[in-house]
Amino acid sequence: MTQLPPNAPPGMPPLNPQGANPPGFQYSEDQRKHLDLIQGIVSRLAGNQFLFKGWVLTISSALLGYAVTYRQVAVALLGIPVTLGFAGLDAYFLRQERLFRHVWKDAVAHRIAVYDLNVGPHLDKVRYFRSRTDENGRRRPAVAFSPPIVVLYGMLVLAAIIVAGWSGFTRSNHDDLKPTPQPTQSSAGLHQPR
Repeated sequence: MTQLPPNAPPGMPPLNPQGANPPGFQYSEDQRKHLDLIQGIVSRLAGNQFLFKGWVLTISSALLGYAVTYRQVAVALLGIPVTLGFAGLDAYFLRQERLFRHVWKDAVAHRIAVYDLNVGPHLDKVRYFRSRTDENGRRRPAVAFSPPIVVLYGMLVLAAIIVAGWSGFTRSNHDDLKPTPQPTQSSAGLHQPR
């Protein structure tokens, strides 16, 4: 059984209910450009996620390295909100990427108009904090709890907690962080060792 999509251009051959193209179907130049546009958006979003991961690793490594070297608990704990901030940005871009993948699927199936980039109809399909079951019956985790985000950022938060605990423990148990005594000044001038 075939049907026309709701916004079918004149002369377009009918599609089957799953949205697959009939044999011999050719995309118009505008349809190909629309698909390229969506693919470019998805690629840029994925690239941004990659950059965020590099930035958070660099910043967290610097903070934790400084905290270990100078036994600074506060600096180690500063890594936690920094990491969570980057995790939020990463989750935002992952959600946008997944929303635009749904737009791409609709464009391929001719369910949206050419050059339509509206992600609104898909907002309930990609959620930040609630998992859902997709149209194929598979359980989809919430974006904020997806494995790439939980593993990377969870490990960085755990590392910050471990470094903070270690820094606090070693700082309180060792006196090697006391300043070295400076030579004292006597009434005859600086005390010179003999």
